[in-house]
Amino acid sequence: MKNEKLNCLLWLVVFVALCGGCGWFVWRRAAQTTPAVIGGLVGGILALIVVSWLLAIPTRIGEWLLVIRARMGSEPRDGKKVAIIGTLRGNGTLAAPFSHKTCVAYSYEMRTQVVTRSGNKTTIQNLKAYDGFSTVQLAVEHGAGTDRTRILAIPAVDLDDTEPTDMTARLNAQQYVETTQWNDGVTTVNDDLTASDGHVRRDDRLRADADVAACALVEKILPGNIPVCAIGRYAEDKRALVAPVMLRRGETYAIQMGWRVFRAALGVVVFGAIFIAAALIFCANYPLDAAEAAHPDWNLSWREIEFDRFIETQVRAPMVKAGMLSERSGFYLQEVPYDTAKGELIVNGRTIELRHSAYVGDRAVHISARPDDPDGITLKRGDRVVVTVDGKDLNIPTSWWQPNDVVTSLGSGPVADYAGRITIMAPDRWLRARVTFRTRVNTDDWLREQTPQDQQ
Repeated sequence: MKNEKLNCLLWLVVFVALCGGCGWFVWRRAAQTTPAVIGGLVGGILALIVVSWLLAIPTRIGEWLLVIRARMGSEPRDGKKVAIIGTLRGNGTLAAPFSHKTCVAYSYEMRTQVVTRSGNKTTIQNLKAYDGFSTVQLAVEHGAGTDRTRILAIPAVDLDDTEPTDMTARLNAQQYVETTQWNDGVTTVNDDLTASDGHVRRDDRLRADADVAACALVEKILPGNIPVCAIGRYAEDKRALVAPVMLRRGETYAIQMGWRVFRAALGVVVFGAIFIAAALIFCANYPLDAAEAAHPDWNLSWREIEFDRFIETQVRAPMVKAGMLSERSGFYLQEVPYDTAKGELIVNGRTIELRHSAYVGDRAVHISARPDDPDGITLKRGDRVVVTVDGKDLNIPTSWWQPNDVVTSLGSGPVADYAGRITIMAPDRWLRARVTFRTRVNTDDWLREQTPQDQQ
């Protein structure tokens, strides 16, 4: 029980972390609280499903190999996880509480309907009134029928629900309630039975006022003398499997285990594909520059910038071409003060913080770390970019450009507001830059300096 509580707590921590990570990812692109909360919750659920299936694959492959080794006659080793294949035996038998069928373990529930009224609203709930289980000491008979490996644990086993409704079952249920010594409330039983004789019984009464005759009866039965496969840690000194133990019924164990591995892998593929597709569609609808413009104080990481370029060319462009998305009609720019810039230029590991911008004539804007510093980025005629480092110029080839790598906006009036953003990414990343700038230009000079060649 302690292990179960610890596992539940661990998975809760994982879920919260995944929700937080997905929410942060959405926030960094949407820059809005509501999408971040919804995206974090939905993304966290999908990611949790993927993670749980992913972690299940190695365990299930290991169990599959254990079954195969057991089929090949491998002897169990002390302290190791093993599979024991044989016939389930019980040290005695039990009678199921409602059907009175002979078995070696059973569990049951009695559920009652509780009606509550609040104003004009009526609520009907099916609540447990009685709950319990019992088991004798179990063992797996294997080999030539002379070897027995005990199960000193309450095994995890999938049993089918039966819901008896005949009069005999209800009379048996009434008799069971009258003759049983009940524990009031929910009680717990340790799965580890190494310190007991293996016989366990728990009977909990949760609602003493329940009418047994009106209760819904649910019964699960584990019969003896059936083929089983038990998986657990083997203790040589006890010749037994100790907790935790998993019990599988039937004879097609290897096929069952192989199918469990396949289902886990299929779950990873299906839900992983849904998670990735949802993330890519979201990113295609929420461009990074919108969040950048909404939060001028943010500093984007290069991973975010590169990922956004990937989304633009590999996701959004194909979706627009296929008619799944409408083409963007504009772009977003950060608000920066006049004659300033915000960004950086990285050349072979050297970083230049770009903080100044100025119109230098010939329809060109120079962006640099300081006024009158020749090093930096020069944008000429709105589409030609020159990087200057240590007085040496480098013309950026057009093959590096992607849509929206260079965007500009020219205002109106005699002295116009000229703003823009430049993103540069060399194929091998030795040269990178992303900078937003804003300066003033004389509109008459700007228009007069255009040549017929510029207008073509």
